[in-house]
Amino acid sequence: MKNRLVLTFLMAYSLFSGVCFAGFNEGLDAAQRGDFATALKEWGPMAEQGDPGAMLNLGVLYQYGEGVPQNRVIAYTLFKRAAMFYSIGCELRKAQSRQHQEGSCNVNNFSKKRDEFEAQLTSLELNASRKLFDQIDAQNLLSVLEQYIRSER
Repeated sequence: MKNRLVLTFLMAYSLFSGVCFAGFNEGLDAAQRGDFATALKEWGPMAEQGDPGAMLNLGVLYQYGEGVPQNRVIAYTLFKRAAMFYSIGCELRKAQSRQHQEGSCNVNNFSKKRDEFEAQLTSLELNASRKLFDQIDAQNLLSVLEQYIRSER
């Protein structure tokens, strides 16, 4: 049952986000098969490159503990970064569309997931997420998450 819920989230957010690149779909296919280790291998490097869809899907894996230890702080941190990166990309696309008279953006999917999950967190979890968020830069996402998990053991 839990796997079904995770897959529903992953598929819905990937469809609504408009994010579908090489590696992303392979991760989605792997997650649908229950091969969350492969999904993590596909989405991890993409998340480090700033792909908001990959960050969001990694957050869902951490939210439900699929292929990774369940961790609400990491899940929320990933949702927060996904919303931020998607918003930045959206602003860039809007600037381009002003020049080319095309394009649109909808940040609601990323922001909605972040906000819904934030409402479920304790103040301790929110504080831990803020600290974790500040430690992450573009090139060290996965290593910081791994260090955080080791520090909790």
